[in-house]
Parts: sequence; structure tokens; C-alpha cells
Amino acid sequence: MSQRRADTGRELRRLLGPLRRAVTRAVPAEEGTITLSEAQAELLRTVGRAGPLTTTALAARLHLARPTVSNLVTTLTQAGLLTREASAADLRAVLIEVTPLARQRIAAADDGRDAALQHALDGLDAADRAAIDAVLPALGRLLDRLRTGTAPGPDAGPGAGPGTDPGSSTGAGPRPGPATGGEPPAGRPSPARLTRTDRTHPREGQHP
Repeated sequence: MSQRRADTGRELRRLLGPLRRAVTRAVPAEEGTITLSEAQAELLRTVGRAGPLTTTALAARLHLARPTVSNLVTTLTQAGLLTREASAADLRAVLIEVTPLARQRIAAADDGRDAALQHALDGLDAADRAAIDAVLPALGRLLDRLRTGTAPGPDAGPGAGPGTDPGSSTGAGPRPGPATGGEPPAGRPSPARLTRTDRTHPREGQHP
């Protein structure tokens, strides 16, 4: 791997996390409301687009271990954002679906983030906006390669390889392979938790 390619990867990783958090912080949380972690919000978006889904199917879509997804689903169900019902086609299967409240919460959060990001883009000069427009297709292809676990070259650094996602906002670390359904590393805390925020002391990256 050339030094230039390595520098590009490091710089991209350095920018993506703060960029995501800055967009999240740009949308104020309502005082006293139950807020969602990034992992919980992404799970709700996925079920809202593709649901109803079983836990196994949802874990495959999110590239997370099934126990991690089960914990997230339990927490969101208790908060009134998901429902779980037996499948009419297979009584052994439980189908997960979002509630109207969840759809409302995610739509409002996404609209706010889109508006905040667009406002920031409008403040850039024409050359910067054109450069960002031009790189979007390449970023989409990069995301696809990360999601499919494309194998790195023989000179890749430690920790690289299929099933790892160092920039993941979920904090799940290694992703299970399609046949193994691997477990998360020992001692890794579950992201399944809901927190309350107030206007004076918001927690970074915690509202949708």
C-alpha cells in the first residue's frame, strides 16, 4: 500500500466520525424526551424500510451479531418504538415492526439533520460544493466494499479485513460472516440503552 493511499484512508476516517457527530449535534434534542443512540436509530430506519423482519434477518441487514440486535429490539420495544408479533406463516418466528411513534421520531430527526447539513453545504463556495457532489458516487462504492467485507491486500495494517468496520457508529466491531453469525467481542458493552437528555447538558451523538 502506498503512503498516499494510507494517508487518504486515515484522513477519511478522521473526518467521518466528527462529521456524523456534528450533524447530529446540529439538531437540538427536545428537553425531557427519550433520545436514541445511533445504533437504535439505524435499527428503526432499517425496520421501517424493510420490515416486518425477524431478529435474524435484521441482524444480517445491520451486520451485527444476533444477541446485540436482540438487546436493541428489547429496549426499543419497551420504549414503545417497536412491536413483536408471531408470524402467521410460521408461529415459531417473531416479526419485528416499527410503531407510528417510531416513524414520527425518525422522520423528524432525519429532516432536521438533512436541513442542518444542507445549510452547511450552502455556506461553501461553488468549487467545494462541486467537489463534494463529484465524490459522492465513490463514497457509495467505498461503503459497499466495507459492507461486503472485501479482503485487504497482503500489506494491509493490523485489524483490517473482512468483517471489521472500524468506522462503525454502532460500536459493534467485527461483523458476523454470512454463515457463522459471530458473536461480539467479550466485554464489549451493548449499545442497547435509552437515555434522557436535558437542554443544558446534551450527550454527544445520542439524539436521532
